[in-house]
Amino acid sequence: MALFISRESPFHKCKCISSYLMHAFAEEYSKPLGYQLRSVTEQVQNQETSCPQVKRLKRDKLTVLKVLSSTVKQIPNRPHYRMWDDVILNPRSNIKQNEILLALESGEKAADFVLEKYPHLFPLREPVPPWPKKSISSEDVEETVENLVWLLQNSSNVEKVVKLYEKIKLSEKLSTDVHNQMLEFVCFHDVPGSKVENGATEVVKYADLLYAEIKSSTNHKAHEVMILGLLKYGKTEEAFKLYEEINKEDFKGSLFFYNSLLTNIYNSFSNNATRWKTAEDITSSMCKLKITPTQDTFNALLSLSTKMDNPSMLTIKVFREMKKLKIEPSLASYYYILIAEKSRLGFTDNRILEAVLNELSQGSVKFELQHPDDLNFFNAAMDMARYKRNKNLAQPIFELLMKNDNYEFLSGGKDSQFFGNYICAMTRDAPNADEVISWYRKVVPQYFRPRDWVYQQLFYNLKSHKAPQHVPELYKDMVSMRIPMTERVALPLFETLDYVDNIPKERKEEFLIVAEDATKWLTIFNFEVSSNILSTLVKIFCLCEKNAEARKVIEEYKLKGVSPNYSALKYMLDTNLKQQDLKGALGTIKMMADLGMFMSTGELEEYLKQPILEGRGDMIKSWFQR
Repeated sequence: MALFISRESPFHKCKCISSYLMHAFAEEYSKPLGYQLRSVTEQVQNQETSCPQVKRLKRDKLTVLKVLSSTVKQIPNRPHYRMWDDVILNPRSNIKQNEILLALESGEKAADFVLEKYPHLFPLREPVPPWPKKSISSEDVEETVENLVWLLQNSSNVEKVVKLYEKIKLSEKLSTDVHNQMLEFVCFHDVPGSKVENGATEVVKYADLLYAEIKSSTNHKAHEVMILGLLKYGKTEEAFKLYEEINKEDFKGSLFFYNSLLTNIYNSFSNNATRWKTAEDITSSMCKLKITPTQDTFNALLSLSTKMDNPSMLTIKVFREMKKLKIEPSLASYYYILIAEKSRLGFTDNRILEAVLNELSQGSVKFELQHPDDLNFFNAAMDMARYKRNKNLAQPIFELLMKNDNYEFLSGGKDSQFFGNYICAMTRDAPNADEVISWYRKVVPQYFRPRDWVYQQLFYNLKSHKAPQHVPELYKDMVSMRIPMTERVALPLFETLDYVDNIPKERKEEFLIVAEDATKWLTIFNFEVSSNILSTLVKIFCLCEKNAEARKVIEEYKLKGVSPNYSALKYMLDTNLKQQDLKGALGTIKMMADLGMFMSTGELEEYLKQPILEGRGDMIKSWFQR
């Protein structure tokens, strides 16, 4: 900051801006009062004439980017340079990486086609001003070792780099370090090659040919680079086979190398016994070579232990060893413990989850992204709290997430699952329907947009309280947030509406709109309208005194082979009798008889006592006797 103070200033000896301002303040207010009360205009004029000329340094526009890039270290298994370097966006499998590369290639071809066919649409295709040329170009470069090393670190033109390496190798003796850098380059880019054997040309990987030339018992770096390259491109069996060979020659790799081996064990062997034996051999080698394990080492072991036989006990054993060595766990470490506990048959106690939450609440873990699976912890914890039906654990997990901006751990679309499980956990044992809606309103729509399975659980909770009065409110939210109507949502929705006696009479039209709209969307999406759904719809029509519409709906679905159940037609008959609708009552009774529904003698006699049905008892009885 001192660079911005002119040497002509009386305070040029000050070492910072703050001391400059303090001196200026003291000088100004030590003057007489009359001097301080000069006119504003005079002060401004004097400031303009006496203000020191600040000499600003001209800085390169890329300075900040260069400083940031200097903090990024290269690792052998880093994503391809065309991939996003992000733990969430990175494609983790080779299939996904190939799909993205093919998509990019297709996009480039499509763009070239459009540019060629309609060039007049892109008058500014050439950059203005043009991009500056690189100091060293792989197209035309002097054949020196220094240029080769520079290209290995900065170029992605694989073909040119390989040709330059082949030329220099013939004329100069290259150091082991340069050979190893070249091997790392071709392993990263998966460079193809060829060799002639018995007069036939065989296509092989260039890395295989180069490794065969430079490998030796003392060149540990070449062994490590080759194995990491095999792991990167999914050739895990070859990688472990090569590791077994070189491990007999007192090989010593880096910590990153052994961590990578532990991460790839599961996909390299067919049975759990061999997998765990290999992990034990690798950790024994690390101990023998005095390579100190880190958090990444134990996270790899914990991840592997969750897939073994008896994962819960094995994971706890590994975690205790981690704590014994005073290695600080990350959220991913606790995530592995939770999923191992969940896989245990008949898990009913909460001791593991309670212990994890107690440790986290005591500040034993830094809430920062240290491992890709750190992002999965909160979802796993809330998922376990929900399925253990323990809302006393769900609330502390929620509060832990909301503390210190931990909400970032739900990035990448994970918030929907977390908050959905939170609502389901807190409302499952709610004492009444009002509390169900209260918990729902605490997070919707403030934190997330629920999915259909959340509304499914909410409707089931309302059904358990026989409280259809809140259904329109939830359905309105579904419509506004464009939640699709599915079968699993429709079933509990209509089952809740089936408690028509609890529907407020002054709001009955509102419930009819919900029932009709939901049925319409089921039809649009070609979902089957079941007998129970149709029965609820009929009841609500009758509640709104629209018996004609109810009968019309029944006839419509009769053609589709769907009929209302006994309770719906009985409710319809009661409505007919209440409205003194003789034609409607007889039609309903006839429909019940035609559908083969049985009415007990006592119940039938009670209906026949109604004045409106007087004198028609024999006819009605004959319908049921067919």
